[in-house]
Amino acid sequence: MQNGSGTPGASQLVSENTSQTKKQRIHVKIDPQEVLAQALKRLPQARELNVPVLVDQEVVSILSGYRVKTLERHRCSGEGFPYRKVGGAILYDLRDVVDRLEEAPKFDTK
Repeated sequence: MQNGSGTPGASQLVSENTSQTKKQRIHVKIDPQEVLAQALKRLPQARELNVPVLVDQEVVSILSGYRVKTLERHRCSGEGFPYRKVGGAILYDLRDVVDRLEEAPKFDTK
């Protein structure tokens, strides 16, 4: 589809760019344990600068001891950790997760 100037129309450019973008996506599986270790190293600096350290539910699962399915159920019922939805991804701010875990009551098992 061309407009009067002989150049492709906008809809044609968008479809061409979209198809190129889809071909360039690469999926890499990253070890959640390594992500957690790196995020915890950056946590003090993030607190100082007041910037979020966003991690996915697999990392929160490792840190909190909750299964991923439990985190999902808590999100639906509104009782879990604060989270953000970015695009289709559910992300948690590690600062919030650590704070909530530190506030949890501690039980003496003696």
